[in-house]
Amino acid sequence: MPWKQTLAWSIHRVQEALGVFTYTRPRTYELTYSIIIATKNTQSITLAIPLPPETSTQTIQDLTLHLPHTTEMHDQTFGNRVLIASIEPRSEEMKVPVFRCLVTTRPDDGNGPRDGRVDLAPTQNRFIHTEDGRIQTLARHVGIGSNAKEKAQRINAHLIKHLIYGDPIDGLYSDLDALTRPRVDCGGFNTLFVSLCLANDIPARIVSGFWLDGIKNDMHAWAEFQDEHGRWIPVDPSVEQMAHQGRTHKSGRFGFVGSDRLALSVGCDIPVIWNQATRCAPILQHPFILEGPSDLVCRGRINIL
Repeated sequence: MPWKQTLAWSIHRVQEALGVFTYTRPRTYELTYSIIIATKNTQSITLAIPLPPETSTQTIQDLTLHLPHTTEMHDQTFGNRVLIASIEPRSEEMKVPVFRCLVTTRPDDGNGPRDGRVDLAPTQNRFIHTEDGRIQTLARHVGIGSNAKEKAQRINAHLIKHLIYGDPIDGLYSDLDALTRPRVDCGGFNTLFVSLCLANDIPARIVSGFWLDGIKNDMHAWAEFQDEHGRWIPVDPSVEQMAHQGRTHKSGRFGFVGSDRLALSVGCDIPVIWNQATRCAPILQHPFILEGPSDLVCRGRINIL
């Protein structure tokens, strides 16, 4: 690592240890989640909208829904909370409030309660290809260690060294995209991390949500793997890479994510059952369109009050 990057990373870690960054402490946010709908068509639309989960590091209070005539469900693969809502567009672009709540987020260092050794997801879908020869070869090459944590740490280090962050998209890059494209966003880092873990028989999953930085509150994704003690350990290789380069002061590294983020869902290729049919959302961050005109664009937005 060049000396400037080594220095930037060392300063970042010292500031984190001293508690300079607010994400090292629990934080409570009052926030709203809205959706921005853009279409020239007045046809009714149906959306699958993520609802924030209660976890060991995230507490939800006073959740108030603003949309009438909705149905809440949990997907059968990952257990995500999903709101099914039908909306009538009234203009070419409109903002629709979905929910308001208080969220308390706590730093996650992987020392939370054990979650049991549960295989939460198939090891093969549109974004994870553990049976692909390229994934298997790389998994054998980098997944070296005496336990799950050592193997995951080597995988994480490999991604930080060899991937390049860029070209962000609203959807999700696959693990093969991360291997073949010159740049991928946080999602691409994480699909490849999850795929290489699964290929080494380590349970792993993507976590999707938003930053709570009070500036842009952009979408973000990170990952978790399950260690040999049944604990879910957070990783955020794309942010860790940028912190090494001195390009960010946000939280995120192997074994730690801070309180500067809101989790909305886990997993990828998430099945949503609607009208007796199953549709699969890449991730649940922005609303997933179940029915609507071909020109429909729909994005989620977090606002901190």
